[in-house]
Amino acid sequence: LDRLPLKDLWEVSLGYDYSVFVRDFDGWHMARLAIRRDWPAFSLGVESPAGSRFGRWDHALAVDTYFATWSRAYANVRVQAATRASFLPQLDASATLYQGLGSIWELALGYRFLGFADNAVHLVNGAGAINIRSWLLRWQTTLATDHRTLSHNFLARRYLRTADDFFEVGAGVGEEAVPLGAGEAIDLGDAVATK
Repeated sequence: LDRLPLKDLWEVSLGYDYSVFVRDFDGWHMARLAIRRDWPAFSLGVESPAGSRFGRWDHALAVDTYFATWSRAYANVRVQAATRASFLPQLDASATLYQGLGSIWELALGYRFLGFADNAVHLVNGAGAINIRSWLLRWQTTLATDHRTLSHNFLARRYLRTADDFFEVGAGVGEEAVPLGAGEAIDLGDAVATK
């Protein structure tokens, strides 16, 4: 795949996500502050995500790394911990392997573990992407193995100056189990949550 210009060795970033639903539910907010250090075949980042859902706020700490594996392939490993979480998992660990095919295609296969106080969720995902100039178009399908539910999402990303400077928009459909702890169950359409 065509590589965008190298970014600085050190990077500080601030991100914000807002999720809306088809039904009349309050949006979910996630903000992220991160610092990352880059080496030629490896990068390491520390993040501090914070989220607001159902009128509650959670904070976590994460370590995220990307590293080269073999020809035209790389991997991402991420571990996040939230010790006093009300809706974020106490442990969120994932690993994804990416493989370039041809001159513009990329395939990915990943696993994610979400460990909550009273249960765990195992997610397996596969994705395909096409890179055209400074655009990335990506489709991902995720299976929640414990709940036997599928979700699909699409992402369109426009890269700016470097691989870390971009604008993106995405959409998804499917079912998702979102355990938040003991309390009242909330129907999120195809999703199930607890408040």
